[in-house]
Amino acid sequence: NALRPSNSQTSVILASATKEGRNAFIRLVQDAKGLTCALELTHFGLQRMPVEAARMSVLTSLNLSSNQIRGLPPLRMPLLESLVLDNNSLPSVPPTVYQDLTGLTYLSLVDNPISRLPTDIGQMPLIQEVNVKVHFSMETPPNSVVAQKKH
Repeated sequence: NALRPSNSQTSVILASATKEGRNAFIRLVQDAKGLTCALELTHFGLQRMPVEAARMSVLTSLNLSSNQIRGLPPLRMPLLESLVLDNNSLPSVPPTVYQDLTGLTYLSLVDNPISRLPTDIGQMPLIQEVNVKVHFSMETPPNSVVAQKKH
């Protein structure tokens, strides 16, 4: 019994990959903290988020990187903690991100044509990291975003 791990974990991964580099997977993990569910749809050339994905209220992690997404529909995902939207065509941060995703702790918007961050991001209750590395001119983030301190 001394060698038995105290945290048991069960994982199920449903995955699909293509020779073009497209990846789709759903990862379910059951551990001491409960059930987590991640969805990854990368390199599909998606112009919008699939309706089916937008209805997955149990997601804790969503990665829609390397598509052509220009916006997001209203999202009701109270358990979502991580949202990755890198390498898309977002001209601005979709309002649903800071209005509806109250459990979000990590947001990545790398390589999108975003020139300004909305001040509302600084009011997100649990956000810990916002990744916005860009290769073009970006206005200085609002002071409320930069100075936001979480305790």
